[in-house]
Amino acid sequence: DAEARRLGHIEGVSISTGLVSRHAYPVLDCRVLGRHRLLRLKNPWGRVRWRGRFSPGDAAWTDPSLLGCSAEDLRQKLVEELGGADPVAEAGTDDGHFWIAWEDVLKYFSHLYLCWAPSRLGLHAVEAHARWDAKPHFLESSLPDDTHLTAFNPQFLLRLETPVSETAARGAAVWVLLSRHVRLRSEISERYVAAHIYKGSSRLCCPDAPLEQGVYSNGECALVKLSGEAAAGQREFVLTISQHAHKSAFNFTLQVYTTVPATIVELPPLVPSG
Repeated sequence: DAEARRLGHIEGVSISTGLVSRHAYPVLDCRVLGRHRLLRLKNPWGRVRWRGRFSPGDAAWTDPSLLGCSAEDLRQKLVEELGGADPVAEAGTDDGHFWIAWEDVLKYFSHLYLCWAPSRLGLHAVEAHARWDAKPHFLESSLPDDTHLTAFNPQFLLRLETPVSETAARGAAVWVLLSRHVRLRSEISERYVAAHIYKGSSRLCCPDAPLEQGVYSNGECALVKLSGEAAAGQREFVLTISQHAHKSAFNFTLQVYTTVPATIVELPPLVPSG
């Protein structure tokens, strides 16, 4: 605690581990050394590091059995395996960077958040903006939710430049990310939405089961993934936006990532307005 206050922070630093309570550490790298899985973390303060196993200067870095080589060759091989980082030299300067074993991550950290970066996967992206509106059909319905009224939900035609190949069957072919436009988290805490993926090329009224049914979420985003196996040979899909047990209007963005170039257009309503 004294060390944290000296640096101008209110979080407490563990004397035994050097980790800061209620603190978020970005993950910069991950490596496998022999039987050990290591993560490269950084304290955003730029100071105060992990003090346990595989910390800078720890004896684990000088154990020849780590990489199964001689003590003379170990340091050079470590630098090569760690992408240029020298854990022995790092002991002299505290810049907040450190390596930590996966077992210790599980022991001392409560959450791991993944930052999804589709561009890193070489995916093609298309995007649409629209609104789920209860007027007029949902407001005039006696049903408590919309699961039986697919025809009136917002629907989009996704058309791939080429059909999903058989060779892509083992992976995912389409990712659909539904993002609600939210000002206050309390606005959506009890309102669950999902995106579903159907086979088709026009507006659906009473469709068969979807190729992939999304999981209803009360968060800002809902993600659904269509496997290559389910999509093999297909190039046209209908995406539907569904709300469960609520009829509250909301604006949203639909981002679709595909393995081949694609287009997306909103399908006209079943019954024209006016």
